[in-house]
Amino acid sequence: MLGLRIKNLTKKYREKVVLKNLSVDFGFGSIVSIAGKNGCGKSTLLKIIAGLAEKDSGEVIIPEGKTVAALIETPFFFDGYNGYDNISAFVGAVDRTEVNKLAEAFDLSEEMSIRVSKYSLGMRQKLGIIVTLLTNADVLLFDEPINALDQKAISVFKELITEQKRLGKLIIISSHDLSLINTFSDKLYDCKDGVLTENLRESIVLDRYFLRLADDKSASDSLKAMGFDVQEKDGGILVSDVYVSKKDFLDVVKPFDIKEFKVSDDEKRII
Repeated sequence: MLGLRIKNLTKKYREKVVLKNLSVDFGFGSIVSIAGKNGCGKSTLLKIIAGLAEKDSGEVIIPEGKTVAALIETPFFFDGYNGYDNISAFVGAVDRTEVNKLAEAFDLSEEMSIRVSKYSLGMRQKLGIIVTLLTNADVLLFDEPINALDQKAISVFKELITEQKRLGKLIIISSHDLSLINTFSDKLYDCKDGVLTENLRESIVLDRYFLRLADDKSASDSLKAMGFDVQEKDGGILVSDVYVSKKDFLDVVKPFDIKEFKVSDDEKRII
């Protein structure tokens, strides 16, 4: 199937060239990720594909009949509407069963009936992902989608976009966090100075932490509920495939009174 094609794309903001004569093809039935520092041009590229920004020259060729949906930067919502009403405003009439299924997966069910003005940043991000998925578009664009998401929500997002891939969709993700999006992607590109270079996808390592806590059982149950892979080991617990940063992880386990904590180098998982 003909994919999404970008030919000789150039974009400038005043005198700064953000995208430099860019040419690349993205195939359907795949997850493509673009990693790079803020300001490298990755968000601008997604905006141009979505029709939210004008290009200076070049082409974005989307196969006839294919539709595009995008979650770019911080999601915009009507703060006076609840979650359900915002979905209706942006997507139209949708199957409430499907909405509830996605909300439950993201632990957002109880908040769907309250005003979005009361949502945290993470809750807004979850709702933005749900809205984007419910469009049922053929091309799904996500700019920094895991921003403010916890471990469980990141795992849910990965499962959902993998299912979209199986349905033949093209998913393009941009992020500054190479280690995370590498776990999602069929193809990975580095973005630097307005140019995309295909990354050879060197293996990365997901952290595993060994802990002893005042109450290992309660900690283990809580960590499992958050989406962590937890196993009993050597009188403590081994927490595997940790996507969040070490600092964020320590913030999660701090209330359980840490007696011992170490990175389990010999048992990290290579992907």
